[in-house]
Amino acid sequence: MLRTATAAALRAAPRRAASTVAAEAVAAAPAAAAPSTVSRTALADIPARWTAMAQPERSAVVESLLAAQKGDWKALSADQKKALYYIAYGPHGPREKLPKGFQIRVFAATMGVVAASAGLFWWIRTLGGQGVPTTTKEWQEASNEYAKGMNGNPYTGVASDNYKGSGHVAQA
Repeated sequence: MLRTATAAALRAAPRRAASTVAAEAVAAAPAAAAPSTVSRTALADIPARWTAMAQPERSAVVESLLAAQKGDWKALSADQKKALYYIAYGPHGPREKLPKGFQIRVFAATMGVVAASAGLFWWIRTLGGQGVPTTTKEWQEASNEYAKGMNGNPYTGVASDNYKGSGHVAQA
């Protein structure tokens, strides 16, 4: 009995210590990450000014807003809410609208690459000369005879008793 109670107490001790440390860290976090206040003029009309803002100023605004939204959302001003929404979902960065005619340029470039690869393929084929000797009809008929002699696929193939197909001869 004593052994079970001691083991249970030892297992619970690290959990209590870890939860105490975690609680202290959470309590100290708001004090350590005191939100830097951004003026109302910096938040006013963020959609119009966002692309013209310098990167350090953008970072300061984002940090301030992220710290402010960790608190009570009812305490946020309308400008802060609008700025948070624009930063999260606004048409900037990867969500920016594409320039006019962008899709047509992409389509034309893709078709150009396809046409160039088809031309290159045709040019290489014209330089290639004769085909491989195994593609001649005589070779393919000899392959049929060899398969019959070696009893290749005796159930459904060339070597079967009632086979009616062309075997290895290509239909060209």
